[in-house]
Amino acid sequence: MKKMNNKGFSLVELIVVIAIMAILAVTLAPRLSQYVEKSRKASDQEAVNTIFTAAKLANVESPLGKSVDAIDLGGGTDALFNISDDDKDWTLNPNFPPEDDEDKKFWDLMMEVLSDFELKSNEVGDNTQITLETDDKGKVTVILSYDGSSEDYKLSE
Repeated sequence: MKKMNNKGFSLVELIVVIAIMAILAVTLAPRLSQYVEKSRKASDQEAVNTIFTAAKLANVESPLGKSVDAIDLGGGTDALFNISDDDKDWTLNPNFPPEDDEDKKFWDLMMEVLSDFELKSNEVGDNTQITLETDDKGKVTVILSYDGSSEDYKLSE
């Protein structure tokens, strides 16, 4: 008698494997996207850490004037960073600081450090703001707000 040589998988076995893989993909995809967004927010926090460190170093080198309470670093038209509407890219504003600014050396030092600044979270939008605040003693605080009203991330001395 001739012996049949069955190689490969049957159609039913293939369909069962594909169905199992589809179920796994549907259940794991939302979790994967949550992890990706968490990593983007962590990247944003690291960018704010860089701003904070740059502000502290620039403040040591050339202290920010006592008249400065809070400065919008990003989101406004006169801010240190401009955000483009189409691709949510943050770029350094070439017109900042104004030429008559008494704290120009401070801002020049900040600009050197922050030339590669980028926020990556999906929450970044037109209302996103980064604020630099100083108190009476010259202590620096940097606040990131995705919606422009709440404090999503805050670093303070």
